[in-house]
Amino acid sequence: MVVTRPLWPELSQIIAAPRSKTDRRPSHVSDLRTRLDKHVLPIFGSVRLDRITVVAVEKFRNDLRDRGYAYRTINTILRIMGSVFKLGIKRSQCAKNPLDSVERAVQVAKELKAGEDAIDNSNNTVDLDNVWSPAEVQLLLRAAHPGLERVLFETAYLTGAREGCWPCVGPISICRKKDQARW
Repeated sequence: MVVTRPLWPELSQIIAAPRSKTDRRPSHVSDLRTRLDKHVLPIFGSVRLDRITVVAVEKFRNDLRDRGYAYRTINTILRIMGSVFKLGIKRSQCAKNPLDSVERAVQVAKELKAGEDAIDNSNNTVDLDNVWSPAEVQLLLRAAHPGLERVLFETAYLTGAREGCWPCVGPISICRKKDQARW
């Protein structure tokens, strides 16, 4: 049985309702509601679920890409739309989910021009004064307590872990002053 009235507003309200699932944080519910209200409902709000085709969703996805949205944002919006269709199928208000046939957005490849680097380091430049020399690492390892502390420092050095990569390790932090390592 297919209902003849538009169902996007009703079903999207249920998907984004704070009590639809008890494990949803208020911020997640707000994010769902915002994405539905801002992106999906203006385009599909007056269209019956059974009238939305794969071609229409692909056009919508391409329009989002053309407007400059990141591929992750586009895929999040498509995932939310798919949830609305799944609810519609569950409630016998549509027969199939066109999102199952839509390819997700991918990161756009960029052609390099002569003289450009393959890696964009514009925001990730390394200050060589903050890179420890092998002698400094050896000093730290000699000063570290045997056991877990030494293993953590050595693992960080050998894997190239950067500052902030090990937040769950514990209260140990490494500081650097001129030619001296301390913690």
